Amino acid sequence: TWDMTTFRLVNIQGRRKVIAAAAGASISLILTREKGENVVMVAGDRTNGKLGLGEATSDSNLYTVIPTLVDANITTIGTRKRHLFAISKTGKLYTWGCGDAGQLGHGNLLDQKTPKVVEFFEEHNYRVISAAVGSNHTIAIAKEKDGENTHVFAFGENSSNKLHLKHIKDKEKVSKPELIELFEDKQAIKVWSGANHNIIGAAHNKISSTRDIHNQKCEGTGEKPIHGPMYVDIEAAETKFYSSAYADNTANKVPHALLLVKEAINSKKLTWPSQVSLSENLEETSASWNGEFSGTKCSECGVSPIKNFLFVNAHNEPQAPEYVCHGCAYAIHEMSVSPTLYYRFSRPLKSTASLPVLLRTNFYGQSDGYGFNMRLTPKFNESGFDYMIKKYEDSFNGYISDMKNIQPEVDEQLVDLLNNLAQKLEKSISLMDEKIGFPREEVNIRSALEKCTNEFLKKRYLILKNFNIKVKNVIPYIDFSARKDQNRLRNIYSNSNLYIFWEIKNELFDSILALGAKSSSSIKVKVNRMKASKFIGKGKPD
Repeated sequence: TWDMTTFRLVNIQGRRKVIAAAAGASISLILTREKGENVVMVAGDRTNGKLGLGEATSDSNLYTVIPTLVDANITTIGTRKRHLFAISKTGKLYTWGCGDAGQLGHGNLLDQKTPKVVEFFEEHNYRVISAAVGSNHTIAIAKEKDGENTHVFAFGENSSNKLHLKHIKDKEKVSKPELIELFEDKQAIKVWSGANHNIIGAAHNKISSTRDIHNQKCEGTGEKPIHGPMYVDIEAAETKFYSSAYADNTANKVPHALLLVKEAINSKKLTWPSQVSLSENLEETSASWNGEFSGTKCSECGVSPIKNFLFVNAHNEPQAPEYVCHGCAYAIHEMSVSPTLYYRFSRPLKSTASLPVLLRTNFYGQSDGYGFNMRLTPKFNESGFDYMIKKYEDSFNGYISDMKNIQPEVDEQLVDLLNNLAQKLEKSISLMDEKIGFPREEVNIRSALEKCTNEFLKKRYLILKNFNIKVKNVIPYIDFSARKDQNRLRNIYSNSNLYIFWEIKNELFDSILALGAKSSSSIKVKVNRMKASKFIGKGKPD
């Protein structure tokens, strides 16, 4: 053996293609492929059984096949210092080499001179998908064979807390895989290790399809996670949680003052307000109390008085309280996006009650949807369209009445004329001067406009301009994928298509193209994008 001062081409037996390589302390490992089969080869120092060739009597200065792994169909290999690993296609983890710190995971501190399967993962029905080794430790990510959840395991010496195992002391040796709890609520996918540190990559958190799944344990039933609205006792020395089913049952003993949380809050260490006292704001009640909260009215449905449970918006100032009944507090209010917290009381409030105000922003970081960039596109059902039409009733009525005043032939040609003028002037039609003049030569070649005076055309221009402003305002609410219906804005748009300026159509078309490029888009529009771009470039989106 001798030192190399430059790179040299390595001769590999046969016509094998090297597809992976790893280097440790005086040891080299390669994964080769020949005739559809993966073969692991090794070269270097035999100390501690690193070669994996059994009782080797000498070092190997040529790459040699490791017989134990010939039929294992290995897909991943690795080493860092004195121990090595290989992962098979079926998820078996093989380790060999130095085992003095338990880093091989076989339940002992012995060296292993041939690759051996780590039985722990087989016994617990796991398949290993990623692994990495440090100087004397190993980290492995395993997936349940009958599921998709991943778990992260560590074994070896715990110097500098590199195993991240709470119950293991510094420098203690772990000879079998131990679960790292930190990653139990994450989807780990890849691990890398240095001599004494680790990096673990995890998939992006997926926002739950429902907004009310809480990763907490119900104090009364032991249910975890809690599904549906959750109640929190923030007065207790140690925060307690209750499911709505348990807390709403009057037969169960729960505090008279609780905090209702509807949004999905999954943080393990929740930061609730400290030194909050709610109970001191409640009156004592007798057995004859009928459950009515006198003087209260639900701000949502108007019921008065509120009975059994009183809910108070925790974000409002005491001088402007918002009371809601049980049913309305449980509903996710339309157009409500940010987390809303409510106090729930089962006894009347004192007239001098002063409830603490909780800032919404304090809870954003604990909401399941916080920290994600989301694009929200309004998609209305029948009631949604009715709601929007009612909200913008005046605008829609004006929109429809303007259509009745449009003279098809004249206005169709006028729109065409205005589009051409805007292009020549390189100016938006909506910004054109109201004292605009119409060149006679342009008017004369359009038969319907030939006998129209400039004053008449100016008035028609103002009508069309106002009409297009209204079109622009309602474009976000047009559903082009919806079935035909007399009340749909899409049909109003289609009927008025001839009177809409090109620049307005360009904006609409750009948004459709952007949405159409995404597989998740609900807009069913087939577009030849090359031709579309060509015509839009010419100012002709039709």
